[in-house]
Amino acid sequence: MSANNDYKHDEGSICKADFMTRLRSSEDHRVEAGWFIENVFEIAFGDGALFKDFTYQEVLDKLDEFSALALLAGEVDE
Repeated sequence: MSANNDYKHDEGSICKADFMTRLRSSEDHRVEAGWFIENVFEIAFGDGALFKDFTYQEVLDKLDEFSALALLAGEVDE
């Protein structure tokens, strides 16, 4: 994803404007987005993490850390 957070508009994908329009126009999409965000925060920092003042960047950094560790673990000789 580019630094300006634009989404590619390839066949089968949505662009940022379409995504934002769906969020504004549909309560179901807002609820789903909220549920998704809460779950991502909890994956990164555990139960109730959304309410513990972590920033989105801290969550992304923690998920990147988990990903890097998982890749290292996959390289271990058995």
